[in-house]
Amino acid sequence: MKILLTLPGPLLPADTGGKIRSLNIFSRLTQRAEIHAVSFVDPARDAAAISAMKAIFAGYTPVFRNEARKYSAGFYSELLANQFSTWPYFLSKCNLLDFRRTVAELAEGRRFDVILCDFLQTAAPLRELSLKPKVIFEHNVEFLLRKRKWESAEEPLRRLVFGGEWRKTRRIEAEVCRSFDHVITVSADDQHTLQAEFGVTHASTIPTGVDTDYFRPVGNPPEPGRLVFVGSMDWDPNEDGVLWFLQEVYPGAGPYQLHYYRRRIYR
Repeated sequence: MKILLTLPGPLLPADTGGKIRSLNIFSRLTQRAEIHAVSFVDPARDAAAISAMKAIFAGYTPVFRNEARKYSAGFYSELLANQFSTWPYFLSKCNLLDFRRTVAELAEGRRFDVILCDFLQTAAPLRELSLKPKVIFEHNVEFLLRKRKWESAEEPLRRLVFGGEWRKTRRIEAEVCRSFDHVITVSADDQHTLQAEFGVTHASTIPTGVDTDYFRPVGNPPEPGRLVFVGSMDWDPNEDGVLWFLQEVYPGAGPYQLHYYRRRIYR
């Protein structure tokens, strides 16, 4: 089986939950299928990752993109200009001619059995690609993440931006999930949400697993009350989850500790 895999970025270093999940799934899938991967690449930051990706997959094609650093002047300039676009900001950054052209040329030049788009970011620009079948791997129900930020935002400007983002995202996400031949989700809840929101029935779930050979107790038994959370703390659901755990579950997390953790998370 030959798969054309599109990724929002190199999977190495595996320093986010999305990368870890995708790396473990697709690196194992290479044992059964021939995979050619395409991803966006920052020419300065991802130089080492290009060689690593070529070692993992049968083929790898980088698409170079200079992305504005988050919270920089360039970032805010792009965000402001994007308010007049029909695409949400996080998707518009991926809707590039070079990316669409690269994928189309690969699809036309080789006989792939399927195109597999990891994340909505790489699926949305390829809605018009004629190659069939097309599969999207939805790591999140993206519009809901942005709708929740809109619902919790207090500042009028943030509510305005997030309001536009989730509505734009919902429209495109619905189009992609309905038009692609199959949708893969990470949980049964997400699968049910896509069916309820978009009427999507051509979906299945691959739950996130754990490498129990690697993550197992070694040496002395664990000490009660000592925990480690391994996750990206620039990701809103992780931040909210940790704070909820400290407030509602973890014993002894008083106001001072919560204030300290909030400062650490949101600094």
